[in-house]
Amino acid sequence: MKTKWVLLIISMIALLSFLFIEWFISSKQEKSPLHIAIVGPMTGQGQMIGRSMKRGINLKINEINAQGGVHGHPVIPQYYDDNNIIEEAQKIAFQISTNSPAIGVIGHWYSTCSISAGEIYQKYRIPVITPGATNVLVTKFNPWYFRTVFNDSLQGQFIANYVKNVIQYNNACIIHEDDTYGNYLATVFEARSQSLGINICFIKKFQSQSSNIDEQLDNLIHALKIKESVKSNHRCIIFLATHAAEGVELVRRIKDAGLPHTIIGPDSFGSQNFQKGFDNFPKEKANPGYYMSGVYTTTHLIFDTAGKKAQEFKTHYQTVYREDPDWISAYVYDTAEVLIKAMQRTSQVSNAKALTANRAIIRQSLTNFRTFKSAVKGVTGEIYFDEKGDAVNRPVSIGVYKGRHLISAMTQLHAIPNLIDPELISQEIKNKHIIKLEGQYMYQTQVIYTGVELIEIKKFDDKKLYCDLEFYLWFRCRKDIEIQAEDLIFKNKIQPDISQKGSSWQDQIKQVSIKTYSDQTQYKLFRVMGRFQTDRIKNAGDLDRHFLNICFRHKKLPRKNLIFVIDLVGMGLSQQNISDMEDTILSGELSRWRIIDQKVYQDIWEEKRPQNRISELADDHSNNFSRFHFGVVLQKNKFSLRGLIPKSFVKPLLIITLLVNILFFLINLKYDLPVLKRSMLALEAVSAFVFWLSAEIFILNRLSNYLNAYHLSLIKSLFDIVWWLLPAYFINLAVKRFLWAPIKQATGHSAPKIIRHFFSFIIYLTAFIGIVAFVYEQEISKILATGGLFAMIIGFAVQMNISNLISGIAINFENPFRIGDWVKIGDAEGKVVDITWRSTRIKTAENCVFSIPNSMATESFIANFNYPDDINWLTITPHIDPITDPQKVKKILIDAVLSANNILKIPEPYVIYKGITEWASDFQVFFSIKDFANKQQDLEMVWKRIWKHLEYAGIQTIIQEQAFPLEHKDPVFFLNEMALFQSLNNNEKESLLTKMVCHIFPPQKTIIKEGDFGDSLFFIQEGAINVQLRVEEDEALIEINRLGVGSFFGEMAFFSDHHRTASIVTLGHCEIYEIKEKDFMPLLTKYPEMTKALTKEQMSRKEQQTHEKELHLKTEGDQEDLPSRIWSRFFPKF
Repeated sequence: MKTKWVLLIISMIALLSFLFIEWFISSKQEKSPLHIAIVGPMTGQGQMIGRSMKRGINLKINEINAQGGVHGHPVIPQYYDDNNIIEEAQKIAFQISTNSPAIGVIGHWYSTCSISAGEIYQKYRIPVITPGATNVLVTKFNPWYFRTVFNDSLQGQFIANYVKNVIQYNNACIIHEDDTYGNYLATVFEARSQSLGINICFIKKFQSQSSNIDEQLDNLIHALKIKESVKSNHRCIIFLATHAAEGVELVRRIKDAGLPHTIIGPDSFGSQNFQKGFDNFPKEKANPGYYMSGVYTTTHLIFDTAGKKAQEFKTHYQTVYREDPDWISAYVYDTAEVLIKAMQRTSQVSNAKALTANRAIIRQSLTNFRTFKSAVKGVTGEIYFDEKGDAVNRPVSIGVYKGRHLISAMTQLHAIPNLIDPELISQEIKNKHIIKLEGQYMYQTQVIYTGVELIEIKKFDDKKLYCDLEFYLWFRCRKDIEIQAEDLIFKNKIQPDISQKGSSWQDQIKQVSIKTYSDQTQYKLFRVMGRFQTDRIKNAGDLDRHFLNICFRHKKLPRKNLIFVIDLVGMGLSQQNISDMEDTILSGELSRWRIIDQKVYQDIWEEKRPQNRISELADDHSNNFSRFHFGVVLQKNKFSLRGLIPKSFVKPLLIITLLVNILFFLINLKYDLPVLKRSMLALEAVSAFVFWLSAEIFILNRLSNYLNAYHLSLIKSLFDIVWWLLPAYFINLAVKRFLWAPIKQATGHSAPKIIRHFFSFIIYLTAFIGIVAFVYEQEISKILATGGLFAMIIGFAVQMNISNLISGIAINFENPFRIGDWVKIGDAEGKVVDITWRSTRIKTAENCVFSIPNSMATESFIANFNYPDDINWLTITPHIDPITDPQKVKKILIDAVLSANNILKIPEPYVIYKGITEWASDFQVFFSIKDFANKQQDLEMVWKRIWKHLEYAGIQTIIQEQAFPLEHKDPVFFLNEMALFQSLNNNEKESLLTKMVCHIFPPQKTIIKEGDFGDSLFFIQEGAINVQLRVEEDEALIEINRLGVGSFFGEMAFFSDHHRTASIVTLGHCEIYEIKEKDFMPLLTKYPEMTKALTKEQMSRKEQQTHEKELHLKTEGDQEDLPSRIWSRFFPKF
């Protein structure tokens, strides 16, 4: 028991310490918030932009606050709506600068608003980062303004180069807004086009804020239609340098006018404002994508060519908002990341400093993002700034609308990070693999639309982590791009061992078909079979998820030349596809699994190589390849409770249930109250269930970031074992409390161990089989078959033991005796101390233990002295002198029996006069005892009492053919027989007898009452008396002793304050002599040995009295109700 307490205390201290550390760390994080301001078009025509800004910001801020904020400070966003109006932007900038606790600003969206508001921010020295304003003037003369997107100078030149070198147009028309954004884009595009030899055959502008905007646009389209160079159907492209809303109106008018020319727009055409701007037009409703299809646009991000981080962002966004993100939400997310990183990379920001000082610290931190190594790794790529505050090497993508989907154009331009070898650059320019934009060299990269359709999962081994897959793989690209089966390298493919004949799986890539379309695109379809390595998903301890992944890259062409992108239209990714796949590919052994997700993305694979002349074009002496991933996530079909408790409730529930379980443990340990325990069982089970569930979630969540999947699986297996043992424990506990405890309470005896252990064995055996079958995933049929064979072998080896076992079960069911019964089995007599599966153990009166085999016990004569109750009658036959009156003899015999301590008063003893034989009168005495084990001692005591009482009465006992005559005793006889008076001479005894008073008392007569005054000493001449004591006030008297002939009482008051310490009640007719203190004290003075004898007897009786009181109090305390005991323990004075 001591060891259990030590282990419990150590476990409690360890867990509580861990929880305290967690609480302490979290409490330290609860610091005052840091505010950032977000400004954009939250209402009006640009409200879709504002919505994307809010969503991107909220995702990042919720993520950072969930991680503990910035140095423990939570981040609070403040949103402002400038409606893309210059005047509103200026008012908001002044308000933020003077009345807001914001230490940084994200915004504005329009370049015009950013430029005008930037002057105020610069004056009040507050850092600003724009995720959308692209005009060069935003940052050019303002050291407090930064941007995370490319600028219009790069965008305008990029579009012109793309028109000339990629889609190869020599004629262009320009329509632009008469504002900062439109004017600058048009100017840059025109200048770059002319330098490239593009003929600008039409250029017009319009006032977007004018009241007659519709009339202006109608006139522009009319003028465009009648332009000769356009009218003559020369191959011409129309560049619209406008914002999204105005672009929608121009595209609609161009398409409605029937102009067949290709349209290209700036980054504003890639926003949801543009995409949703056509929703209410009848032709768009009738034919979705009618207006947008075929329109080219620059964009900051297209998810089908984006990397893994962007794909993860997209998935997260879809999970939260139930729709696809646009590039705006991704860039705003990254902009918030940059501002927060600036806060995190300095420890100097605090509320103790002035707001102006904190803003200056943030601005300085932003300027430190100057190199690729110090860049922020965002979902849109690496972000760092030049000396003007412009983001360096920001990607510019070209997208084209197919229907309503914006997909990557088949040729993209990507920046080259470093320029080292001019000769190599010059050669690549001649080959048209590289072009130069505003001093920046860029690769022309071919986009390969790629799709996968899973045909069958032939095999999956979740232990060795591999699967055999069969699937279709297709590519859609320009026809001059050759992709052959041997050009593909599957990075996670397991190659068959050619040294072994008869490979266990097929490995092949076979081209099925090839098609070329009128738009010069080519479609190739392959059928692939092979074995692939799988990954176990380590997601907060959930180790029953696996990623069956297909991963490949091009063998020769690096990412600068080729990018695999997702064929969204061809694959038709949706949740319905997942359900269809389950029905098709999950059967047989795989029916244990289900597909919960499919993942498709592309990322970058780096091939490290030694530094050489060619690799100097690379940033880190590596060759980067585009890598395509397709896979499905499998999860085992089994019931799991891990998602039952929200994460925010786990820690409080863990602490509460821990304390509740400790309380239950202490109650069960200290108090034995069957009714209370039965009523508590359901609460104990629920509390233990919630505790272990919370502990599992808490521990796995905490350790999932530090341990690998193997070690996590071990921990998870331990908890899985607990989930089998815990129900087994409570089922066993329920059987104990609702079956065994009531049996013990009703019969006074515990159920035999063999039965209790047998039930426990069956319960835990079932749990063990469940653990082996479901935790370790072994077939139950094999376990049962092996167990049956093993049982047969053991059975032959232990036949006799089996016989004993069956006999033991029969004994427990027939119940001829129980543990604690005094029995006689054959020639063995004693108390049953144990019934095991093999034998019954009996402890004899000689303190010897007999082990009787159960098979022998069932075949022997059995006498149970404790059945049907524990009252055992004994009988003795004394032989008395026939001349004595039988009635007097019967009375003396009953008195003698009642004077013995262990003889029961109820049922009453009785005597039968059996008549006169040839030599004596025979009397048969019947009396009962409780403990049959003390039979001999009780018989001895009764015989002694009978002899004493007969001797005092002067009655002879007769032995056949022998007589022991006793002379007639006078009253002084009992004084001669008492050791107390041995010092007195005959004269003194006779003198003392004359001073005594003889009393005759009937049965149940109170001679002395506890607490009364008295100064007399009493001597028993005949009869038996009961010594009774009141332990506590208002309680009944309890028996503490019995006295018979030759005994005395009253000595307690005789030597103290003359108050009686106990009550004396007669058990039958009694003859008692009384002597006063004044008559007895001279003898005590004369004979000190008499005083010593009385004192010794007095001390002995006091000890007995104290012992009986303590025993009674303990017995009463055990029966006290639990609330009273708890109350008396904690509130003893009330």
